Amino acid sequence: MPSSLESLLCIAYGLVPGHIFISVYSAVTVREQRTNAALVIESVSGSLLFWVVFGPLFLDFGTEIQLVHSLSFISLTGVVVPALVGLVVGYIDSRGWMRKLIGVRSQIPTAWDYRFGLKKPLWVIVTMSDGSRIGGGWHNQSFASSYPSSGDLYIETVFELDESGKFGKPIPQSAGVWISADSIKCIEFFRWEEESDG
Repeated sequence: MPSSLESLLCIAYGLVPGHIFISVYSAVTVREQRTNAALVIESVSGSLLFWVVFGPLFLDFGTEIQLVHSLSFISLTGVVVPALVGLVVGYIDSRGWMRKLIGVRSQIPTAWDYRFGLKKPLWVIVTMSDGSRIGGGWHNQSFASSYPSSGDLYIETVFELDESGKFGKPIPQSAGVWISADSIKCIEFFRWEEESDG
């Protein structure tokens, strides 16, 4: 009869793949923000689907090579494979290929979530409601809140802007700027280059 520890390990082995798949998939593609309850349901559902699809293959393969109970086999089937599947599915979904093929609309709730969810470096110019403008470099440490939260921004590096909107030098000792959603009129995006032309 299995011990309590063995039972817990079996439960974890059964549920962890779904959590890993969802985590990797969410990191690769742009998704609507989920509640904790929704993430739990997705993880459990993902694990069930994962084992329905891959379970028989793993069991046959593991039995054949006599490694079905080894730590390396458990790590491979419970961690590595779901991470790889999440990476592949997330990449395909981020390109929109599957949605175009089956005619499904995007699940991304707003253009804001789509643009900032791409996680690509950008130059940005934010025009404020009072007409003033802020120019910055959008990179790894910048952040945009996502739906359903208000769309505030943190831009990690602030640059000088001339009247024509050309970027100048970084503002000395700047640690970034936080911009509230209510104060934003529009945002312009420019392809990232290591140095501005200014």
